[in-house]
Amino acid sequence: MFATSASVQSGSCLDSSVLLLNAHYMAMRVVSVRRAFTLLFKHDAQQRPIAEVVDIEDGRYVSYDFLDWAELSIFKREFEPARHDWIRTVRFSLAVPRIIRVLTFSRLLRHDVKLNRRNIFARDNNTCQFCGKRFSSSQLSIDHIIPRSRGGRSTWENLICACVRCNVK
Repeated sequence: MFATSASVQSGSCLDSSVLLLNAHYMAMRVVSVRRAFTLLFKHDAQQRPIAEVVDIEDGRYVSYDFLDWAELSIFKREFEPARHDWIRTVRFSLAVPRIIRVLTFSRLLRHDVKLNRRNIFARDNNTCQFCGKRFSSSQLSIDHIIPRSRGGRSTWENLICACVRCNVK
């Protein structure tokens, strides 16, 4: 479908990241450029686009559908080619968007990450937050930033990884 431009060095810019916002401009997830263009090109049953590009121009957020973005890419290619990664199609070049917004509402199930030891270790990359050294999971413990005795709760913001030596201190 898309071929990468010669200006892209190693790796394909189709695999780089694009921020996906919901219809209320809230961040949902990060998707690949390939997925972003798929969403931009798709239409719903009434032939309305399901996503749009959100671009920052003169400090303002401006939205473009796929065709408008393709047209704008012609000017961006001429006047500011270094500011964007580029995807070359058979007929034209497209600037890679950094932010897109889904226009349709879908019932997405909310998948909260469970608060448990393994996920806290993964979040902190098995690194003691006091000394900065990496340890195996068996050498780490969970520490409350604000102790429970002082009203600290077991939340993502209040729990950190600590090696046994630092936690004893």
